[in-house]
Amino acid sequence: DALVTNEPDLPLLVFSADCGIILLYDPSSRSIGAVHAGWRGCAAGIVEKTVQTMVREYGARPETVLAAVGPCIGRCCFETDGDVPEAMRAALGADAEGCLERRGAKYHVDLAGLNRQWLLRAGVLPEHIDVSGLCTACRTDWFWSYRKMGDARGAQAAMIALSGRQ
Repeated sequence: DALVTNEPDLPLLVFSADCGIILLYDPSSRSIGAVHAGWRGCAAGIVEKTVQTMVREYGARPETVLAAVGPCIGRCCFETDGDVPEAMRAALGADAEGCLERRGAKYHVDLAGLNRQWLLRAGVLPEHIDVSGLCTACRTDWFWSYRKMGDARGAQAAMIALSGRQ
């Protein structure tokens, strides 16, 4: 899921539990994006596609895009079977390897790192990418984690908007 706009005073809002939330701002075109990128969206390249949409629709320049990768489940807690690493390798090739770690029969996956790889592929400069580094599953005092809390409902939200004032 992703939203983009260049309309001032129109907030973009995304919700998540353990999935990645990425907020994008391009000062050169005054356009923004908000992305919900769980592992399936990540494997499908939703972050790169969002940057490409901002370029196509609003004239954004990838090298001026600023990106904030919010809290999500971290490698410490995102334990999966082989299907997730296989999907990431198929999508990102060797660029996925640093974000995948086999521990016994399971894998631990760095979802924020994988979404960062997509931003780099889209042409966003490394110094323009801020990764929070907070794990939603480790910090249940701050965040709601589906993996840790199950059916006890909650969510994180992130919002971005362009100011109408110049």
